[in-house]
Amino acid sequence: MKNLYTLKEFEGKAMSGTIITATSEEDLTDYWKCDKCGGLFKTFNDQPTSCQFCRDTNIQQISDFDYMTDMKKKSEEEYKKELKDKEKREGKMVNLLTLGDMKRKREIRKNIN
Repeated sequence: MKNLYTLKEFEGKAMSGTIITATSEEDLTDYWKCDKCGGLFKTFNDQPTSCQFCRDTNIQQISDFDYMTDMKKKSEEEYKKELKDKEKREGKMVNLLTLGDMKRKREIRKNIN
């Protein structure tokens, strides 16, 4: 038993200096629901101050399961599209060291469109 503890202690010390530099895009995606209009929307590594649809400030963060369930209730077509997009986000890795640069590029693209 002592050998197992020593091994776990060694693993803990070895991992304490490890820095995780990548994650999936889905891990950084947050899902939101507006209390006023019932609008569903998602954000990437951002905390909105108001609803994207009606600009009301009464919004709440919801789980991805609740988001997908509500999406399915609203429209089967939008649900299927969002499910495919979610799978793509789960497979797309994001370098956390360049996350700030990536966010700035997204904001520039959003402003251009």
